[in-house]
Amino acid sequence: MVKKIFKICSTVLFVLLMIITVTLVVMRFMGESYSFLGYNAYYVLTGSMEPEIMAGDVIFSKSVDDMSKLKVGDVITYNGRVGTVKDKSITHKIIEMREENGELVFVTQGVANPAADPPITSDQIVSKMVFKSSLLGNVVSVVNNKVGFLMIIILPLAVFLTSEVVSLVRTYKECKEEQVDEENAAA
Repeated sequence: MVKKIFKICSTVLFVLLMIITVTLVVMRFMGESYSFLGYNAYYVLTGSMEPEIMAGDVIFSKSVDDMSKLKVGDVITYNGRVGTVKDKSITHKIIEMREENGELVFVTQGVANPAADPPITSDQIVSKMVFKSSLLGNVVSVVNNKVGFLMIIILPLAVFLTSEVVSLVRTYKECKEEQVDEENAAA
């Protein structure tokens, strides 16, 4: 019984880890975000927020419904609209908030950048950072190279599938043996 519970728990854990890993790989290849349970996960591509957020980290952000709750010092992700950041997700720290023509305007800056970004409006803001994970970022980095992909995705998947096939064969043999035993007992 304990063996069966362990097998079920290890299978569930393996499947969850595979889902998380595949999600992170897809997110990395897309270069954008992935949304799960109301949180957006972003793979950080540049060092503009170093040393607070390193290139390669994964950050988790929550959508912002009430912009007035944001404050100077919050790290937000927004959609760029001009220049080299047009149509890209940018994650920077709010350094100033002000009202212009009755609209709330935000000025952000990457910690490592010498100058502030152009002002942005509320409709550009996607989310506010809740926490970051260097560990998940490292997993994504490892999975993105061929050897890492083989070691973290393909090899465990092959072991899992082999284990399941062996288990099915055993179950089939046990059923056959029971059937033969029943036939012998009936004869």
